[in-house]
Amino acid sequence: MRQAFAIALLFTLCQWACAQSISFGPKLGITAGSPVPYSFIPPGAKGEIKPGRNIGMFINFEMNDRYSVTYEISSTRKHTGFETPLDNVPYIDRMQHPTMPHIVFEIDTWFNGVALGEFDNFFIEQALTHHIGITPKLNASIGMYSAWLHKSNTYAIGIGTVGYATEDTITQELDYSSKMREWDYGLKAGIQYKATKNIDCDLKISYGFESVFSDSFTLFNYPVHNTFIELSLYYKFRVFRKITNLKA
Repeated sequence: MRQAFAIALLFTLCQWACAQSISFGPKLGITAGSPVPYSFIPPGAKGEIKPGRNIGMFINFEMNDRYSVTYEISSTRKHTGFETPLDNVPYIDRMQHPTMPHIVFEIDTWFNGVALGEFDNFFIEQALTHHIGITPKLNASIGMYSAWLHKSNTYAIGIGTVGYATEDTITQELDYSSKMREWDYGLKAGIQYKATKNIDCDLKISYGFESVFSDSFTLFNYPVHNTFIELSLYYKFRVFRKITNLKA
């Protein structure tokens, strides 16, 4: 998938000679959303949306008055709190021998309770977006993105009981951070509003095709997809305009 994205990017950049104008500049925005398990949302699951930064640079190729292409690179934080019920989750309980403490028994059992924590992931993201004019000031936008996870502060704490007969409540740290998938890629779609000659305002929703968890994560047997709303401002410095447009 990343190879296909690179080919599409190369093809777009090769349209330099066809562009009526080219502009570049900074991008400043926020993200809000959550990884969502669309195939199975556990009853009682809750989320707490926390905004994250989305800043970077872009270059825009305006092919004509109704169509343009934007390539951008961003530093993006995707952040949300969660509370998820855990029912009969496989669990290994460890018991120490009462007289020989160097001997530890491992017992396969199950865990019932709730997981509390946060998804807090930092990505370096590139996106390729096509803009199609609806009105002189409003565009429809659709494109693809690819993101590298360079840092994760994701964590979860399990609170509940182990086994069948026990009523003792335990607190157990769950290993989420090391199980995050390194690469994320997916679809973006939304609208773009031309606020001024130099400022565009974008509102998009992004959807990740892969689960946020790596394949080695077995606590859940269903995928969880990044789904975020992005609100961004783009300030354009025009660096190239065809002579025919200047005459017009």
